[in-house]
Amino acid sequence: MGHRLLVVDSDRRFLQDHKASLESAFEVDFRHGTEGSLSHLENGEFAAVLLCVEASENKGYSLCSAIRRSPALANLKVALISAKATDEEYARHQSLKGKADLYLHKPIRPNALVSALTPIVPLKPDDPDNPLGDLGGDLGDEWLESLKSELEVETGPHEPPPAPPQAPPLLSASALLGFNRPLLPQPTLKLPPVVENAGLIELLEARVRDLETKLVDTSDTLEQRDQTLGELRGQEEAVRQQLAEKTQLAMDLMESNQLLQAQLAEGREDRERLARTEREHQTLTGDLAAARDEARETRQAKDQLEQSVQSMQAQLTEAWAAREQLEQSLNAQLAEACAEQDRLRQSEQALQARTEELEAAWNESLAAGQAKDQSEQSLQAQLAEASGERDRLAQAERELQDRLAEAGAERDRLAQAERELQDRLAQAGAERDRLGQVERELQARLAEASADRDRLGRAEQDRSGELDAARNEAQAAREQLEQVLAGLEQKLATAEGDHERQQMELMAAIDDRDAQIGRMTTLQEALREQVQHLDEEKQAAEARGEQRARRLQALTEQLAELEFRTRQALDTARAETP
Repeated sequence: MGHRLLVVDSDRRFLQDHKASLESAFEVDFRHGTEGSLSHLENGEFAAVLLCVEASENKGYSLCSAIRRSPALANLKVALISAKATDEEYARHQSLKGKADLYLHKPIRPNALVSALTPIVPLKPDDPDNPLGDLGGDLGDEWLESLKSELEVETGPHEPPPAPPQAPPLLSASALLGFNRPLLPQPTLKLPPVVENAGLIELLEARVRDLETKLVDTSDTLEQRDQTLGELRGQEEAVRQQLAEKTQLAMDLMESNQLLQAQLAEGREDRERLARTEREHQTLTGDLAAARDEARETRQAKDQLEQSVQSMQAQLTEAWAAREQLEQSLNAQLAEACAEQDRLRQSEQALQARTEELEAAWNESLAAGQAKDQSEQSLQAQLAEASGERDRLAQAERELQDRLAEAGAERDRLAQAERELQDRLAQAGAERDRLGQVERELQARLAEASADRDRLGRAEQDRSGELDAARNEAQAAREQLEQVLAGLEQKLATAEGDHERQQMELMAAIDDRDAQIGRMTTLQEALREQVQHLDEEKQAAEARGEQRARRLQALTEQLAELEFRTRQALDTARAETP
């Protein structure tokens, strides 16, 4: 598992604000996009990654999921940070398989970011060869080496040094960087009056005082710049208040203009109301005339329907008479046909009897054998007569059947005509009922029209009086309105002129204010950049102060050890001196 931190964020301002604090606390790398970040993480040098959700057009979640899918990055810690994501969105992402180990929101203070990342990223270790860092470099490495060698010579290379006394307490980094506090008290070391170490201690104390003086100067400069920024913000607020007053003045002018327009609109509405009243009177008059025309047309339609009913009743009477005559004729024909049928039946019976007699005679002539030829000729003549009589009877029967069929067809035709007459009578009855209903409706409508006519007459009389009064009032109101409109138009013209002039002045003032605001904005941006730069310097100074505090503590411990060894060496030298 690695020990470095990788920060992936496209927001250069965020990286610029937090770079110093992150570099002072961790071993960190920075990338401005997600492209190639996965392969960069797989080299095994990193313990955690700080990933911005909005990096490379909102590809932070995708890179987090890819990291969780990679077996080589199973132990890598992932911290997500976003300027837009809500707690609900983070809660939904935390329920997924590719969730992160830490969720943060922008904006965030540098020290809060370092504190949040400390549990998942190892802190930067101090250099054991150079515990004083830059401070040790400023003092020089030669004198430390000389001190170490001198101590080893005096105490011996194999003799373990005794336990050093407790070092004096050091001031914290926050105390070193307190901008509103006085100068730090100078740490005093109780050293024996040794000439060889006095110069080194004085040099170290002078160096510490110099660093404290620089920190106080920096804090004073930051306070002055904060004060300047506050004054500029006050000026900006004053400009905004003036702009708001000008805007309110313009809105008041617009409201007065709207009030004048509302009064003009009320005058127009009075005119339109009078015109609507006249149009309603004309509409009522037209409705009355239309009702009268409709009643006249309805009366004419009723007369036409009554004439049609009378004509249909006459046709029905004629049809009933023709039906009775036809029934009488058919009954007579049926009686004749029945008599003819009886006569034909009697003739057929007689012919049957004659045929039987002839057959008997024929049989007798054949048996006797006498007068065969004469009887045969006579019999043949009689048979011929009987055959003709039979054909005549068959023809008469066919004629009778034809007449019976004609009579049946005539009966069916009469029944059909009767049904048609009944249907026409039913239709005539329905038409009569409908006409009665229409007549009743017309009478009701005529009654309503009459009532409406009376009401309209009374209303017309009342309306005439009201119209006369309204015309008089409208004429008076029109004259008053014309006078008021003339005054309002004059006031409106004056107000429009004043409004245009004030608007021009306001626009000029707005342009001036916009230009001033632009200059102030530019100055504010410059000051903001300066403040940001100072914040960065402050953060870097804090980080350096913390490092130097640690190094100062190490130096104090070494000085205490040096003091102890020096005292021990002096005691040994005094003991050996006779």
